[in-house]
Amino acid sequence: MDKILREFKNPSSKYRTAPFWSWNGIMEKEEIARQLKDFKDHGIGGAFAHPRIGMVTEYLSDDYFSAWQDALDVCREEDMKLYMYDED
Repeated sequence: MDKILREFKNPSSKYRTAPFWSWNGIMEKEEIARQLKDFKDHGIGGAFAHPRIGMVTEYLSDDYFSAWQDALDVCREEDMKLYMYDED
């Protein structure tokens, strides 16, 4: 029971909110890390990386997958979840 109460008071990333994270700007490594760390600092456990129509980084390009890897690396370091959301 104590473990359940501890997890309820301070849930792991799998039980925290994970909002849509719109990728509608230039997704550079430093900015990705800044945004994800800001999410974590505000109690967010992860994010759904959400490509948007008109995004600056071309969808499914090498730069897109490089940004995805950068985001995944930060999430692993910060014990956060990263989900891919695709409606394109």
